[in-house]
This record gives sequence, C-alpha cells and structure tokens, in this order.
Amino acid sequence: GGAWLHRDVIVLPHAAAYDAYSYAKAVHVSQAGAAHPPPLLASEAPPGHPAEEERLWPRLRRMVGECLRAAGPRLIPPEGERCPRSVLFSVLAFDVQLDAWGVPWLLEVNSHCAVASGTMSHVRVEVYTGLVRDVVSLLVLPAVDGLPPELGGFEPLPGVFDTC
Repeated sequence: GGAWLHRDVIVLPHAAAYDAYSYAKAVHVSQAGAAHPPPLLASEAPPGHPAEEERLWPRLRRMVGECLRAAGPRLIPPEGERCPRSVLFSVLAFDVQLDAWGVPWLLEVNSHCAVASGTMSHVRVEVYTGLVRDVVSLLVLPAVDGLPPELGGFEPLPGVFDTC
C-alpha cells in the first residue's frame, strides 16, 4: 500500500476580502459572488500569494500525511478481510483554508470529490483529465495489466500506512 498527493492543488480565491464578522457568503469559503475570481492551480499562484506552491506544498504534504496516518487503520481493511488480489484505493479531496500567513487549516476531507461540478465546475477540464490519467497509470494499469506504476503528478507520502 501507499499514499500519494497530487501536485495539482486547486486554489479557489475568495470573491471578497476575508472579514470574520461578515455574514456575506463571498467573504468565506463559498464560491458566492458575481465577481468571483476563477480557480487556479497552486503552481500558477503569483509570487508572494499565500497559495504559492513553494510555500504551500511542504505544508500540505505534512498535513495530508498526518491525517492519513491518523485515519489509516480505519481506511484499510484488516489483511484477512480483503481479497489478496484486490487493489483498494480512494481519491480524497482535502478542503483547506489558508490564513494570512499561508498556513493551511483543514476544513474537511471528502471521499466523494466534486470533480468538475459545484464549486469545481470552473476548473479547467485538463486538470481533471490529468488526475484521472495519473490515477489509472499509478494504480489501475499496474493491477489490471501488470504495467509498472507511473507517478505522473503524484508524489509519494512515505510511511503513511506503515502501521496498517
């Protein structure tokens, strides 16, 4: 088993500046607001942006790894309860909010990702095409056709499921 984090981190900017005392949806996590900026990838964030990939990536790797380590025993069935030929995997979406210093705070983990729908409907289609291609190349083709796994945009999170 293993755990991987995909480099295509989708950033959804707020439509309005954050205000802890505001009830306006455009100020908080929602995609509300007529003049909402389009989503971008962390790799496209301008220098100095809180989601700048160089700053964000190590923090996300640590946060996601810690979450998966904590949940690992509940995510993977015990050895005797699974088919030895099975390949189990999940694509999880980690929703985080960045504070003013670029520190990610976990909001929720989705096991049914909103791929290309809802708040994610404005993300470029090639982002999702790449994610699906990379999942197939990393997990599906090696299990079905015996091909060597290819990481694509994924990076391994070593040691996450070592105790499961």
